[in-house]
Amino acid sequence: MICKLSLSTLDGNEMVPAEAASMMFMTEGIQMNTGTGGGLLKGVKRILTGESFFITTFLNTASGRERVAFGAPYPGKIIPMDLVKLGPMLCQRDA
Repeated sequence: MICKLSLSTLDGNEMVPAEAASMMFMTEGIQMNTGTGGGLLKGVKRILTGESFFITTFLNTASGRERVAFGAPYPGKIIPMDLVKLGPMLCQRDA
């Protein structure tokens, strides 16, 4: 079983938003803030599309580069595919 992991390297004062509970690890200079990401209406819109009400923002407060990693909510593996040969396809949300 392979778990999907996305690693982000952030420069000073750079930030990245993520869905709640997706963070796997972060280095010391990263600050985590949780909110609705733009007010009550934006949070409700996310709920209607099947996402989390809250958005977590990760900000690099250090002067150098810092890292934060995110994991998928389910195990899986990445398989390379030639989309030109496959043609049209139907994918699930978050694919």
